[in-house]
Amino acid sequence: MPTIIGNASLGGLTAPGGVRRYIPKVVFMQRMAASARIAVRQAAKTDPYIEDFLDLLAATIEVNLDDPDTLAGVQYLVASELLTQTEAEALLA
Repeated sequence: MPTIIGNASLGGLTAPGGVRRYIPKVVFMQRMAASARIAVRQAAKTDPYIEDFLDLLAATIEVNLDDPDTLAGVQYLVASELLTQTEAEALLA
């Protein structure tokens, strides 16, 4: 997955007081519109970075919203035009 240094590319989102924020994986996925989830799954068939991001999500029960892999994966979805920046910020809120 492409390296994202810091989180400036995600509008500077940070957790208050450096507290790690976790949500159930199903809640994370439900924060995306069904059309976006379907588009991401379809894109994963031909894009190894998206496939890897979905594999990481599949391997967990809870999603750490502040984890560098989560931030990089969501930003990659924005760069791939599968999510807008506004949708990404809502996903990570």
